[in-house]
Amino acid sequence: MATEYTDVTEFKRLIEDRKIKPERVRSYLKTKGMIFTSINAETFANHVYPIFLGSEEMTEITEMFQSDSSYEKSLLLKAKAKEELEPNSNIIDFFADEITQFRNRHSPYSVERPMRSEDAKQLTFYTSYIKKSPGKNKLIQSDRRTLRINMREISDNEVLIDIRQQSSSDATEAIKLLNLIEGKPDESAFSLVYVNLLALPPKSSVAFFEQLRNMEFEDWKLKTITGITLKRSDFANEENENDEDEDDVVGEEDIVSEEALAGINQAALLGSGLHHNQFVKDTLAQGYVISSMRFRYAYKKLNEEFAVTISVKGKNLRIDIDKTYVEEKGRPLESPFPKTRQDEIILTFQNAANSICTDLRNQILEDFDILDSTVKDIE
Repeated sequence: MATEYTDVTEFKRLIEDRKIKPERVRSYLKTKGMIFTSINAETFANHVYPIFLGSEEMTEITEMFQSDSSYEKSLLLKAKAKEELEPNSNIIDFFADEITQFRNRHSPYSVERPMRSEDAKQLTFYTSYIKKSPGKNKLIQSDRRTLRINMREISDNEVLIDIRQQSSSDATEAIKLLNLIEGKPDESAFSLVYVNLLALPPKSSVAFFEQLRNMEFEDWKLKTITGITLKRSDFANEENENDEDEDDVVGEEDIVSEEALAGINQAALLGSGLHHNQFVKDTLAQGYVISSMRFRYAYKKLNEEFAVTISVKGKNLRIDIDKTYVEEKGRPLESPFPKTRQDEIILTFQNAANSICTDLRNQILEDFDILDSTVKDIE
């Protein structure tokens, strides 16, 4: 929230110096019913700065400016209370107490006081740590990184944990923190549950991305699939699994054969409409799974688009905003959405991913029970 009103001359200077992209401001003002056609940044700044903008508008523009250099990245996992909660208490209060108790212990992480939402359905807290950069100038070799962690109630004894971070190293530190809060398995009051998509059988893990691709959303529609990473399944060849292997980038013209795939643990494909690609279909038929997919969506009522990448790294499921676009002069131009808009997209895909994953796991357990009962009947 803005605590100081930005003078219009300062706003004008930001546009002239391209500290904030003119096309971003132009797109924002269009939502307010103001359309500008000037292309030159200086001319546009002269046209815009006399307009009176209130504190709410300037807060939105400030947020837009701050988000211009970054896209939201998230990592998803769950946590579950081991025992039934006491009457008149809820899961959010339970985890608020756990985090508060941890803050009183010595730790390399600084943890802020957790804050509950008004409906008591979400808990948010921030953590920070010092990231060392060996070999750099002494003045910049230590960097304090701050991460936001959200916990959302999904059942009476389970929460969805949403870690927002700038890099994979930040996510690693966040999980270390959660492990410290969890404590030793035989002493902890809750357990972390990883959304480990690659632990599912190949057909189920592929079905996850297929269901996500076919899902319909109220505000946007799928335009195309622009990236797919295929990975040899743990079930098919566990001993060859190696997350550190470099991806083999494969063109759409390549023809797959069993011999050609013999030495490939992972292959990344780029292009459009990849879910129709014959290489993808043949590779999946030979037991590979999809470990990441990049979707590009278009808004139904706005001339805007975005790309979101759903990926699996080890036991973790990541949902990252990859790019966002606004239409400028009849063509899509990369322009980061405000953080609130990016957050809406992340939350929508997190809920969809969790729902699909839960259904697939339940189906596996149901099939196993059916198979088990059939075997007993035969015996």
